[in-house]
Amino acid sequence: MHFFKGHQKRYRRYFLHGKNSRFSLEVSYRHKVSSGFRLHFGDRGSETPIVIMVSFYWIAFFIGMSWPGLSRFCEWLGRGHHRNLSLTVHGGKIWWELWYDDQDGNDSYHKCDSWRRPKLHPWRWGRRKHRGWMCLRQGNFDLNPLDALWDSRYYHYVDFFVLNNQRPLYINQFPDDHYDLELKLRKVLRYREHGPKWVRHKSDEGFMVEWRTSDGEGIPVLNDEWKGDNVISSSVAVAQIDPDDHWQNEALDKIKAKILKYRERYNYRPPRHLLP
Repeated sequence: MHFFKGHQKRYRRYFLHGKNSRFSLEVSYRHKVSSGFRLHFGDRGSETPIVIMVSFYWIAFFIGMSWPGLSRFCEWLGRGHHRNLSLTVHGGKIWWELWYDDQDGNDSYHKCDSWRRPKLHPWRWGRRKHRGWMCLRQGNFDLNPLDALWDSRYYHYVDFFVLNNQRPLYINQFPDDHYDLELKLRKVLRYREHGPKWVRHKSDEGFMVEWRTSDGEGIPVLNDEWKGDNVISSSVAVAQIDPDDHWQNEALDKIKAKILKYRERYNYRPPRHLLP
């Protein structure tokens, strides 16, 4: 038997290897994780045919096991497909998988995958849903009963001001590192579209500025053509609106900070012909 370990920031890994067996324990901890459990069965191509995940609040445990004959047994048990048994809580919903195939096998598509109008009252009121909450082997349901009855409170955007002229953005990390932007100020509201009046109450979520480069080429942040080098459009939140249009300067400062953050994260280096 051999014991190994490998550690990274917010991550711990432990391995125990035998002649024909393997046991691994991985511990991940961060500010917040989804609570729940997951039991995964692989096939004969899996390094660890059985994987158990248990997580709560800020820590998650992953346990992997392998020994002779286990992979073939799991493949026979899953009829040639990977299978999951899981129950997790995130996004205000409870999600489950009941012997679900997670690798696009025979069980990954359902009859109700297409958009449909619910038939039962009050779910059928003027809306369509994607997949029923009791759809066979995989699904979810809302923890908030108001969301279950009258759908979630979605964000809605109303145009507040559209800038007719372009505003330049100066980043100046290399020559000609400036761009003309088109800015659009939008009011953000959040509410339900269905149900009684007290359920459809609108809440003010402030203002946001949508921006895009006027030439359509975008701002370079990444040295990888396959993933796309440029950010063409995005949005930022602004704190307040005043008669002097200071929101434009605030938006430009936040856009510049976001671009610099992306470049630092992706280790962006401008082309040599652009360097002084």
